[in-house]
Amino acid sequence: MGYGIIYSESIQSRKYIGNNASIYGYVCGGEEPGVYVAKIDVFDATVTSANASHVGNLPAAKPYATGLRGKLWGFICGGNSTAIHYIDTTLGVTNGVAGGSCRLRSVYAGQGGIHIDNIYGFIAGQTNYTTNIIEYVDMTIATVNAIDGGTLSAARQFCTGV
Repeated sequence: MGYGIIYSESIQSRKYIGNNASIYGYVCGGEEPGVYVAKIDVFDATVTSANASHVGNLPAAKPYATGLRGKLWGFICGGNSTAIHYIDTTLGVTNGVAGGSCRLRSVYAGQGGIHIDNIYGFIAGQTNYTTNIIEYVDMTIATVNAIDGGTLSAARQFCTGV
């Protein structure tokens, strides 16, 4: 189950966080049995059968977040904190960097992520039906805070974006 950079596939036992790049897929953070992780794995997304390799780490463990993929950077938003971390997806081997922040903090993958034309990425929803906020990230800028982008028709949890 996954959301957002994220048409995510669970790699091994990790869950909820991934990254859908045009050539490489990135799986960032997540949870392994009993522990949250900051790992970044990459795999060749041009083939239907590929193993992932560990290529770096996020600044902190980041489970349950929403991922967004821009032209140069992938953004890991929310999750167990309001922090936005980003990775340079052009490098192949990378560590994550602390970026900005968002208002949405999701536990158990409560946010849905949508990315438009590699420019704007949208996150919405949260767990426990606590918010109807829509925020967006300008994915052309690496160190960016999410910006208020409107509201959903009702507070929602466990949503996904397309």
